[in-house]
Amino acid sequence: MMIRLSIVTLILATFLGDTYAGDPTQTYRCPANTLVDTFFVLGTTGDYQSDDWKNVFKFTIDVIKQFQLGPGNARFGVATYKNNVVGLLDLWNTPNATNIEKVLKPRLDLNVNNVTTKALGALNVKNMFTTKVNNRASAKQNVVLITDLKLSALKQTLKQAEAIKNKGKQITAIWIGDQFTADDYKIVGPAFNAVLTIYSFDQLAGLLNNIVHSLCEGLGQ
Repeated sequence: MMIRLSIVTLILATFLGDTYAGDPTQTYRCPANTLVDTFFVLGTTGDYQSDDWKNVFKFTIDVIKQFQLGPGNARFGVATYKNNVVGLLDLWNTPNATNIEKVLKPRLDLNVNNVTTKALGALNVKNMFTTKVNNRASAKQNVVLITDLKLSALKQTLKQAEAIKNKGKQITAIWIGDQFTADDYKIVGPAFNAVLTIYSFDQLAGLLNNIVHSLCEGLGQ
């Protein structure tokens, strides 16, 4: 466990730059008037009724709650994929986990490879980061992928992730599992600005401050 935690710390320091160094007992909130757009891609296996998915939904909404939402502030969404259709779910007005679960479940495909590849592809090819509305052209643009698939085996997913990164968007992968090796980091690293690994879904909460801080890093601080 100590080795795993030290690896996560190293990856945070390497890819996220100025990581959150405040009081770990306090939840970090992004400063007001922060123009930032963030999309989540939830590529997680298992049943939506499971505790694992509940942890994913809770983490997603806990991140959103640390931002001031609105046209001149932060905007959040989830890129979804089902029945060969990529969709964008706007989370501005669903600030609680119950509503997000209710709306998301019918729109997510249990084929997680489809979700990770097709949804990332849509964020890359289509202008799902709308810049012509409410003067958001200068908004910082983020993608957060949460998955328990072994990313090093997903060549198309990595290709789409790297294309997003190369367009100047910050893309972070949170990988959940216990078999992510140093060789995996070498394969996956170039496609993302950050790769964070944890053993289990219930450890997502421990990443909250670092994720929130990275999403709004350099804005209004």
